[in-house]
Amino acid sequence: MLKKIFAGCTLLFSCITVAHAAAFYLGPTIFLKANTSNSNSIREASPRFSLGYGGNTTQYYYFGGEIFVDPFSAVVSNHNKTGPTMRDTHSFGISIIPGVRLNESSMVYVRIGGIDSHFTYNNNNDVGLQLGLGLSTTVSMNWDVRGEYNYVTYRSMTDIGAPRSDWYGIGAVYRFE
Repeated sequence: MLKKIFAGCTLLFSCITVAHAAAFYLGPTIFLKANTSNSNSIREASPRFSLGYGGNTTQYYYFGGEIFVDPFSAVVSNHNKTGPTMRDTHSFGISIIPGVRLNESSMVYVRIGGIDSHFTYNNNNDVGLQLGLGLSTTVSMNWDVRGEYNYVTYRSMTDIGAPRSDWYGIGAVYRFE
């Protein structure tokens, strides 16, 4: 379903031509997360609020940085076969976002960053590495829509091993230009 929405938005907005100068931006994203480790898995929905700064470095290249917070998550499904659950209740982090322009309104980007998530199984935080791939498309002078996939890997934890997480998100960004 998200693939169809993502493809539809990309086709619909691919002909809009608005280039970006460096600017601050703010935006919400909704993520569907699949946390897995050993024989446990849990799926959650989580909003993200981002604050960033970025812009074109040349005609074809973009570079930005972003801080974000995921204030809460809601369990969609829990397939906990044995042991403690891997639910993360909230997280925050920082990312760098290099990108390549496909045309004047669309860009493919990579997300490289760190994330600190709070897990309920030990009531403790754990730091992870976040790697992602996304597509951003301009819909008006100050608004972009974006979809992205993130892979997050955490350090090994007692009783659950080394959790990993797949995040699928769609969101909007408002640029203060």
